[in-house]
Amino acid sequence: MTKTVTPRQFAALVACYIQGSLLSMMYYYQRSGHDAWLMLILGGALFLPLIFLYCRMLSLSRYQGLPGMLTHSFGKAAGKVVLLAYLVYFIYLAAFSLRQSAQFINIDILVEVPIWIPIVLMALVCWYGSSKGVSFFAYTAPILCVGLYILLLFLTAFLFPRIQPRFLFPVFDRTWGDSIIPILLPFTMPFGELVCMTVFMGRVRMPERVGKYPLWKSFLTGFILGFFFVLVVLLRDILVLGPFASILSYPAYEVIRFASIGSVITRIESVFNLPFLFILFFRISIQLWCSIELMREIFPKAAGKKLCLITTLLVATSAYIFASSNVALLNKAITWIPLFFLIPQAGIPLCMLIGVIVQ
Repeated sequence: MTKTVTPRQFAALVACYIQGSLLSMMYYYQRSGHDAWLMLILGGALFLPLIFLYCRMLSLSRYQGLPGMLTHSFGKAAGKVVLLAYLVYFIYLAAFSLRQSAQFINIDILVEVPIWIPIVLMALVCWYGSSKGVSFFAYTAPILCVGLYILLLFLTAFLFPRIQPRFLFPVFDRTWGDSIIPILLPFTMPFGELVCMTVFMGRVRMPERVGKYPLWKSFLTGFILGFFFVLVVLLRDILVLGPFASILSYPAYEVIRFASIGSVITRIESVFNLPFLFILFFRISIQLWCSIELMREIFPKAAGKKLCLITTLLVATSAYIFASSNVALLNKAITWIPLFFLIPQAGIPLCMLIGVIVQ
């Protein structure tokens, strides 16, 4: 089984990660309303410089991925400390995504069962996916990325008769001060979360000749593919749901219930259950795999299976205690989480660049 990915597979992996952020859209609507699509564009534009920063650090570390980047910038001892901080962040990120997904399953599929049941089930499935390693992500990502675009076009065609352009107006009916958190939300979730791709960057099969920014084309291509997918979903939901987008728990999924062609083809949401759940599973599996890889770097002498088990247990336990309810998770996601996530997503990478310059 291969332990590397091609640049094209890496691009598909980046795109799939962004595509898997469909549950986070509820937070955009809560803070931005019908301007959510515009906040997404501004948040995406704000993230673009970080792509080149990550790729530049990859080049300087001789293509060793996140652990090599940290060692090159901070030295061996300090690099281990910062690596431990990233491990905590990745576990936290995986727990947050797992809690989101478990609550979605609990509300729409396994109704009224204890929340720990979907958490355990999802954690076990994601552990299986991450245990398959890089080859699983490499071969699955391109198929999944294309397949989700096909499903998006198919569903949009079903929803087209319900689109109402008036729901987009007025545009940007707020001050710039009121837009800080709404812009930071998509910047940190999902774009800033792509810092976990720095772990995969050390596994990409590089061509013989590379410039100062290896992988920037692949990273940017994946970002654009994922960005336009989320943008289309946001615009579709706003144009169809209007003010209800801010009320529904999971607009990107619940809008499917409105899809129909006349009175012949209706209630097609069951067709989309499997791909919706699969992209959530794929995204959490990436986060879990990155956490396991950092565990191996910090504890190189520990057995691989033991580290996988411990990491999965940490993620599942953290997901269970993450929030007391859906409302508590929502409050965290739209208040302090965007500010907290800025530290590992942008703050530490900028310190890495400063560390290299000082050297």
